[in-house]
Parts: sequence; structure tokens; C-alpha cells
Amino acid sequence: MYNASYYSDAFSVHAYQYILKPFEEYEIKKVLDEAIGQVTKMQSQNTICLDVNNEIVVLVLRDIIYFEFVERKVKVVTKNGDKYLRISLKTIYERVKEYNFGMPHKAFLVNFYYVKGIKNNEIVLENQKNIPIAQKRAAKFRKEFFDFLHKVYYVL
Repeated sequence: MYNASYYSDAFSVHAYQYILKPFEEYEIKKVLDEAIGQVTKMQSQNTICLDVNNEIVVLVLRDIIYFEFVERKVKVVTKNGDKYLRISLKTIYERVKEYNFGMPHKAFLVNFYYVKGIKNNEIVLENQKNIPIAQKRAAKFRKEFFDFLHKVYYVL
């Protein structure tokens, strides 16, 4: 009656739910609403807590567009404005690299979600800011960005 390979195929692509035929429209709506709620919840929980000069700073990773090292401080550019921290960019990188951030230049950390494109040796962000890609880091950064695109958007 049921083909067991369908189940294993579904899990291999990280299926959220499995609806058997025949199904009703309300069942699809229910599953989609649950999936959207789960994704929203997971995104809101992705925060980073930094101890900066004995002050705990909590940043929502999805809101961060990029980090920039400026005048011995790290400028955090977010959708909600900028913040300055006295911490090393390397320390931040070690904490955020697994959350879709890349380091195209020794003075920048970029959230891949805000990369609109790469042109020559510059990253074009959604906020129209251009960020340089250091020649020594170009190949690694492009590979990390391409891997991100494959993981998140299933690019062929």
C-alpha cells in the first residue's frame, strides 16, 4: 500500500511533515502554518551574547548586516541601526562563522543573507554598501558564499 522508500526520500531532503493521499486542503494549510511558525521561532532564537567590558550585549544574528573594524572598535551594522563594541573582530568571527557569516577582508564580517551579489572584488549588500574582498581571501569567501547559497536556496 505505502512505498517505504518515499519515507526515506522525504527524510533525506529534511522534510518537515509527510501528508498521505488523499488529503484535504486544510491539512496542507495546517502543516504550512506549523512549518512557518517553526522557522520564525528558530530565526528569533538565533542570537549571540557577547561580554564586552563586563556588559552583556545580545544581538539577533539575522538582523546583523555586517561587522566592520573601525578605529579600534567593531561597528555592528544592523537593520535597526549601528552599535559600537570594544571587542576584536576575530573573537566575533569565531562565534558567528557557523551562522552564515563570512570574512571577506580582515576588517569586515558579512552576513550572507544580505549579500545581493559579488562584482569583481567587492560584495554588494542589500543596503547598497560595497565591501571589499581581499585578494588572499577571495577564493575562500566565494566558496563559503556558494556553499551558503546551496544550503539555503538549493542552487543548482
